[in-house]
Amino acid sequence: MSEIVDRQIATKPTATVAQGIAWAKKMGAAQIMIDLAPKFWEIAILKGINPVFSYCQTAYETGYMNFRGTLLDASYKNTAGIKKTDEEIKLIMAKYPNETSSDTVAECHMKFPSWEDSINAQVDHSALYAGLVGYPKKYPEETNDPRHFDWCFGIGKTVLTWAPNYSTNAYGERLIEMMTDVEKTVVAETGAPKVNITLTELRSGMYQESPYTSQVKSMQQLLIAKGFDCGPSGADGSFGAATVSAVKAFQKSRNIGADGLCGIKTWSALLGV
Repeated sequence: MSEIVDRQIATKPTATVAQGIAWAKKMGAAQIMIDLAPKFWEIAILKGINPVFSYCQTAYETGYMNFRGTLLDASYKNTAGIKKTDEEIKLIMAKYPNETSSDTVAECHMKFPSWEDSINAQVDHSALYAGLVGYPKKYPEETNDPRHFDWCFGIGKTVLTWAPNYSTNAYGERLIEMMTDVEKTVVAETGAPKVNITLTELRSGMYQESPYTSQVKSMQQLLIAKGFDCGPSGADGSFGAATVSAVKAFQKSRNIGADGLCGIKTWSALLGV
């Protein structure tokens, strides 16, 4: 086995979403994990965490989201085995006098409304350990991570210093091995991923109240994080004139045709593909 070299958790992506998808397919991941790859990259990048770390953590915790031989199943929409608050766990454990650890009681773990909520909680938890600016956050007002304790701030900036607080040293070593595997994954030119939110049909103002609103908001958040102004309303989910101008400015900075439309090339650039 090659030497394990520790990694910073809060870094730019060390692999592309295309590599993540190709790796997940190679490892026999469930389709939901493949479909969620762009969301992992989007959320982790916005919060300042290496998405490769978050994606591999989920793969480890959930059996590549197949949930075979794991305590939780897909109905929990829990990407990292995140537990409930200490107060809730204490009440739950009182019902199970023969259980010695909340780790083995499924009820002690969060059931999230959506996979996106879970990914946000997971990445917030990592950002807290990494000591990023803006953390810790208040639960539940500012984060949906119920284990968001002030004492965790900055005590796990690397994978190997984070792991013993979350699980074990071996857990951290395994994550680094998985991350390395993702980073070494070669993606064939014909194997570009089909991101599940391409936005190719969006036009200024046309979809303000449509199902595309959340995708527009995600796009605006990525633009703002990269220094492009979407207007005084910020990430409001409306593809207005200021957002069109921000898209064009971003496209020019990446040598993409500056048409103001967020198609596959622009979306991929925003996600760092």
